[in-house]
Amino acid sequence: ELDSYMFQTVGHNLIEAMGTQCMGLPVFRKKVTGSSKNVGRSYAATEGDEVEDLRQLLRLVLARVPGVEAVSCGAVRSDYQRVRVEQVC
Repeated sequence: ELDSYMFQTVGHNLIEAMGTQCMGLPVFRKKVTGSSKNVGRSYAATEGDEVEDLRQLLRLVLARVPGVEAVSCGAVRSDYQRVRVEQVC
């Protein structure tokens, strides 16, 4: 399992089936190469941070699906995750 402050990897193998088979949506994935470098309450772009992997993936999604208008995130009660998703978006 990936040691990550940002991403939960348990059950990741179900995401593709849920996206493509259940909802008919494309699923985009990217290997996480960064680590949890900027772990403060706020977030600014940080070289090598795992959040920058998310930023790169979202750029790819926008290039392939220009009409994307929203990002859905499971960070319901995590300010740490919410702040980072908001900063990247």
